[in-house]
Order: sequence, then structure tokens, then C-alpha cells
Amino acid sequence: MTQENSQIEKVSRAMCKQVEIDNPGIAANLLENWIDDSWPNYANQAKAAIEAMQKPTDGMIGAGDAQLMLGNNGPFPSEKIYQAMLGAALKE
Repeated sequence: MTQENSQIEKVSRAMCKQVEIDNPGIAANLLENWIDDSWPNYANQAKAAIEAMQKPTDGMIGAGDAQLMLGNNGPFPSEKIYQAMLGAALKE
């Protein structure tokens, strides 16, 4: 059984993946190895980004409320509400 990565690690790895966008000539296997080795260097920035999102915007609250009002969110409604709120944040 594999352990789920923390949100800080997920965000750190996403930050590292920007290297591929900024340097498209990097071979995929080298990039993955670099990300595996380098993501901890981005942990403080990732933590700061997550902390900055703790207070939702009005748009995020509206998206979460709208998802909640749909009512058919399955056995884990908080997951769909969370995804709706983050989706709204990405559109701002």
C-alpha cells in the first residue's frame, strides 16, 4: 500500500514541474529524477502558497455553496466542495 503524498509535497512537485515548461528540452526521465530530488527545496514556498489560500475568496465560497446545494455529492461531499472551491480559485 502506498502512502498518499502530503499537499505540501504535491504543491512542491507542481512547482518543480514548471522547470519542464521553462526548459522544454529536458528529457522526461531526467526531469522526474530532478523533481524527486528537488521537491523538498520548494516545500517552504508550497506551504506559504497553501497558507495564503486558507481564507477563501467570495468566488470560492460561492462555488462551494453551489456544489453543496446540488445535493448529489456522494458519500464524500467535502471532496467535491473542496474541488469546486479550488477550481474557482484557479479561474480568478
